[in-house]
Amino acid sequence: MLKVIGLDRAAVHSLINKEYTERKKADFAENTTDFYDCYHIFYDADDICEAIELCDLGISVFIDGIEVMGKLRCIAKNTMQKLDCNSVDDGYSIISKALSIGITCPFEIVEGILVGKKSYYE
Repeated sequence: MLKVIGLDRAAVHSLINKEYTERKKADFAENTTDFYDCYHIFYDADDICEAIELCDLGISVFIDGIEVMGKLRCIAKNTMQKLDCNSVDDGYSIISKALSIGITCPFEIVEGILVGKKSYYE
């Protein structure tokens, strides 16, 4: 896994060294996001990486030893509940504020996993 959280944008670009596009992912975003083929890199207002979102079903992503990318929502939910009993499933995603992990699964299959800096979801 790339360790980019906490790096500035220039350092991230140097480390990854691949083509990307840059745009705001949401209207409320305070900065632009770098879109690579399989993942998105989020930055704070100071251009420091605050999160990475993996969004390719071909990537193997494990949480606590359990593969979750491309798997059923119930597998991801059970895994997150074991690690953080306060994680929340809102029907679209499963969020753990304590772990700064968000799992996107709008159609019962995990389609994306975001890992953020400490307190990313607060």
